[in-house]
Amino acid sequence: MMDENRSLSQEYVRQLEILRQVDDELSHHLNINLVLALGLDAAVRLGTADAGAIHLIEDDRLRIAQVIGAYPLTMLNGSVPFEQGLIGRALRRQQAELVLDVQSDPDYVGHVPGMRAQMSIPLVSHDRPVGIINIQTASPEVFTPEVFEFVQLLAARIAVAVDNARLYEQLKGQLGELRSLYDKVSELEKVKSDMIRMAAHDLRNPLHNIGVAVDLLHNDLPPGVAEERQPLFDIIQQSINRMRAITTDILSLERIEQSARGGLQDVVSLRDTARRVYNEYELQAAKKPLHFAFNAGDHPAGVRGSAAQLYEVIANLVSNAIKYTPEDGSIELCVFTDSQSVMVEVRDTGFGIPEPAQAKLFQPFFRAKTDETSQVEGTGLGLYMVKRIIERHGGRVRFSSEYGKGSIFGFELPLADH
Repeated sequence: MMDENRSLSQEYVRQLEILRQVDDELSHHLNINLVLALGLDAAVRLGTADAGAIHLIEDDRLRIAQVIGAYPLTMLNGSVPFEQGLIGRALRRQQAELVLDVQSDPDYVGHVPGMRAQMSIPLVSHDRPVGIINIQTASPEVFTPEVFEFVQLLAARIAVAVDNARLYEQLKGQLGELRSLYDKVSELEKVKSDMIRMAAHDLRNPLHNIGVAVDLLHNDLPPGVAEERQPLFDIIQQSINRMRAITTDILSLERIEQSARGGLQDVVSLRDTARRVYNEYELQAAKKPLHFAFNAGDHPAGVRGSAAQLYEVIANLVSNAIKYTPEDGSIELCVFTDSQSVMVEVRDTGFGIPEPAQAKLFQPFFRAKTDETSQVEGTGLGLYMVKRIIERHGGRVRFSSEYGKGSIFGFELPLADH
């Protein structure tokens, strides 16, 4: 009795070791055909069978995906009705079946001559049937209850491997579709950019001609009439200037997009860049007049990026502060660092932005119009451009504003050595 128990225990250990080896082999492959071949070969060998097949569920039929033994060659990759034969019965019942005398079973459909016994085991992964495996033998005595139980354990491993392989094939197909879609979108984006650039560029000549024609018309009018019609000429000139500004900003956006594709690897000192902006706008601020101050420490505040684009960002923020701050107000351009980042801020005592408008500030062509700012010219593209540039540099914009008291606009970028 003890010898028999020891023998059963050894056989159980041997089966567990075999299952582990099969698991390792199946888990190393995601090619569906290879997984099917490995799984069926293991089931036929370890079940001491003479033939076998794996059918996969596809729509309402079973595709014969892999065979071993004397099956007709025409069967492979063919399909059978879901309800056909012993395999169909096992699938409907969702239960493994061992039939030791197939010839006496009315549901048996024979494809391999001389077979007398068959195991039919549904392949179930995550409580969902993915197919069925069946193995057959001409010697029913080899299909013992122990072998039947062992093949069921093996089938559970095969089901998971098949499910993973099919999921991998599906994801690979979706990835291919996404790549194709990305290529198409990139091409459309290029066409769109070219059209916008050409349109913005081509608008400049008509705008120039309109401006010249308006000046000539104005000069040809008698003095009294010209003075009477001056408000209309002012409206036309303001509209021309606005269209010029829009075309300039659109072309600037296209330059940003193109230069970003080339990489942003240069080390740029934001302290020095901000100092150049301050020097350029100091006189403009003084003429309004405004109190304009520059505040930066000794740290060079180096970041990786495009010097021209970062200069444009800071210049845009300073220019906005000058436009939206009334006379005798104050503006401060600050650059400061911590252990990992550089912060640039433009602080003003300007009109401020009403809270309902703040969420839309960085949208293209949006302008927060109030009674105080209705006469201030702008395209609504500046802050959108600022946000795009900073995000392309791996940073984030910062702002806070209180209507009637002023605003703080700025950004934060990682230091070049972090």
